[in-house]
Amino acid sequence: AVGRDAEMDGDALLGYLCAAQCNSFSIWAQNGVCPSGQLLGKRLGFGLFPTLAKLNHSCLPNATVSEQAHGHRRLLTARALTNIPQGEEVVISYSAAGLLLAPEQRAAWLLRSFLFTCRCELCAAPSEEAKGLVKRFNTHFRCVIKACAGLRYPLLDA
Repeated sequence: AVGRDAEMDGDALLGYLCAAQCNSFSIWAQNGVCPSGQLLGKRLGFGLFPTLAKLNHSCLPNATVSEQAHGHRRLLTARALTNIPQGEEVVISYSAAGLLLAPEQRAAWLLRSFLFTCRCELCAAPSEEAKGLVKRFNTHFRCVIKACAGLRYPLLDA
């Protein structure tokens, strides 16, 4: 913890700010709820949720983070998009709209925003195979409401 009178050099402060940025989740003003469960509205800022911040990224996630408003409080929850076999890593996409970007744009954005080069199944796939993976993913999981770039949750027991 940093006390009120503590001194901090610029490099340490930059390190803390970068860590907060890379491990935070956006908080949205509620302006309706999309059928996908995503809140629609204006971004208010960000919050730190240590448990969720432990989830790694994949451009083809098997889970997503949803936000529910309870008055002035927000609850963030990781929700499975499909059945996840025991022992398989639970992964989220750091950008719900990431698959809407061209592969080069998505890779550049992840490197610039989160300081890593993605090596997930999609990023490792040849171009034609990647197009098929993106199309299948968007068909099954992309919200159909134009104002929402979020992911919808299928009925897992269906």
